[in-house]
Amino acid sequence: MSNINFKQNPDGTFDLIAKINNRNKRILTVNKDKVIFDGTVEINKTIKVKDSKKGSGLVVPIKTSTDTKTGSMFYDSTKDSLNVFTETTGAYKEIKTTEVDTSIDVAGGGTGLSSLATDNILVGSGTSTMTPKTLVAGSGTTITHNANDITIGSNVLDSSGNLEVSSGVIQTPMGTNIMMFTSGNTTIVGDLTVNGNNIMLGTEAAGTISNANETTNDTSGHNLTIKASAGKGSGSGGNIIFQTAQAPGGATSSTQGVHSSVLTLFGNGNATFTGEVIADNTISLNNNILSFDGSHSYVTVDPRTGANLAGYRLILEGGQGTGTAVGGSIYLRSTLAGGSGSTANSYTDIFGVHGTGHAALRATSKLLFDAANGSGHTYIQESSNDVLDIYVGGDKMLELSEAQSKISILENFKLYFDGAGEACYITSDSSNITIGADGEDKFFITDSETKSEQAVKIKEASNAASDSAGYGQIWVKSNTPNKLMFTDDAGADISINGQFFVDCGWYQGSSAGRYMPLVSGQNEASSLIDFSNDDVFFIVPYNLKITTIYMNMVRTSNSAVHPGNTNIRLAKNGSFISNSVTVNVNDTGYDSTNLYNVYTWDFSSETNSYSAGDIMQIYFDPTNAVYYCSATVVGYYT
Repeated sequence: MSNINFKQNPDGTFDLIAKINNRNKRILTVNKDKVIFDGTVEINKTIKVKDSKKGSGLVVPIKTSTDTKTGSMFYDSTKDSLNVFTETTGAYKEIKTTEVDTSIDVAGGGTGLSSLATDNILVGSGTSTMTPKTLVAGSGTTITHNANDITIGSNVLDSSGNLEVSSGVIQTPMGTNIMMFTSGNTTIVGDLTVNGNNIMLGTEAAGTISNANETTNDTSGHNLTIKASAGKGSGSGGNIIFQTAQAPGGATSSTQGVHSSVLTLFGNGNATFTGEVIADNTISLNNNILSFDGSHSYVTVDPRTGANLAGYRLILEGGQGTGTAVGGSIYLRSTLAGGSGSTANSYTDIFGVHGTGHAALRATSKLLFDAANGSGHTYIQESSNDVLDIYVGGDKMLELSEAQSKISILENFKLYFDGAGEACYITSDSSNITIGADGEDKFFITDSETKSEQAVKIKEASNAASDSAGYGQIWVKSNTPNKLMFTDDAGADISINGQFFVDCGWYQGSSAGRYMPLVSGQNEASSLIDFSNDDVFFIVPYNLKITTIYMNMVRTSNSAVHPGNTNIRLAKNGSFISNSVTVNVNDTGYDSTNLYNVYTWDFSSETNSYSAGDIMQIYFDPTNAVYYCSATVVGYYT
């Protein structure tokens, strides 16, 4: 072949040269005693080494950490042995043919065995002497092998087909127990990896998977962790599924129950219970959500079993605060109806119990009283901000509005005050108020008037209340007997027991001041006679206050002068008690002209009061002459 050829060297040896990747490569060197290979030699057939001597035979390179050296092995027919020599050790290793048949050399420094007893297997770590171990007591071949399989003989198994280990222990080559068999139990030291998919316990009794109890005093027990396999990348972790099998029910006695999932722990951290969750103590959720499946769900407390026993409480508790901080709130939430579609609606807080001690209902939500399913028509509702409505039978009976500063009752409904709701009440239509007693309407207030169907009593007082502009007062003065009074907005007290007036007329004919003739006297046409005595003294019959004096004056002719500024004063028992009240009289009549002009003197703001039996006198003083005079004096009894 053109790519492989032999080359003779000056020392008489031959090299086998191969051309690989356009470069000549020496494969081996042959001299008279041995063949030296430059690289790795793979042997697919048998190599026979003939009887030779040290330094000859089959030579192979030995690779060390610093250099490549050569070694050789040769067959010694006198000893029937194979000898291996390396420049690395500088010594020979003799391998007898008996050892080849019955022993195994272990790489890495281990040594072989000269013999192996029946029913033994070899175990070792590769760094120490191989140790034979008996797999089963007795005689005969128990373990055999061919090119592909290892077979455990029947005498290794017991009558039930179980594997027997005579010493009850399987150990590592170092003598460490890894599996122990005692009284039907198996103890595995270290981790157990099962390459299959299932671990099945026996059916003879209830099974238990548990950690061994801690034996050291005051030491906590160890955790038991069950793990599903972890995913990679975007894949989620596996689920942990707990299953039980319910009784088949109605089937034959030999029908096997079917397993179904009762608890699934998902790789996303959620847990799903298929049936009821019954807790004998506390269920704690670390900031997670307890959710139920798509059917109606319940949280219940088991019933008591004895006679006449009260049920247990169901308590919901928010998280505890510390120090001055309040505790956590408890919310009841649901989803309100949204638009049409299949998208889940967002949760809304409906009711909350808070660490402040308050309970709160969502704005505009209703607190219903007549139907737990929410279909009732009697409820309390904050219909808008700061407006609380009370509905009964679907009708808004009462509205409490801070926003409008009012309390409203449904019109034509009665507000009763007697407890039984039969006698005393207030009711209203759109504009009127009615007050009832003994089941009858008694008092009415309309847009224009106030009416009473029965007598009205007013408690007596010594004085009227404070005056208010535009308002008068009706009250009862605490005299003996008491008197009904009216006080105007100027503070004038007027007895409603009776109004007072007295009238008189006279001819004066001059501008001189005179007392009015208040009592019947002689009617004199040209002069006043005894005007200061008998016809000017008026004896007051009751306590009295003068408020107004009206006068009409007529001249004798058009040429007569008008009276001008005319003063009138009140006197009592011969002394003046008021100031002069002045009125400019400048349009008096004559003949048939202006005969009906009346002038008014106002004494309501003047201090004046008369007691029964006092003498009242009224002094009249014009600037110019007056002629025909008529006067009416008005007041009221106090």
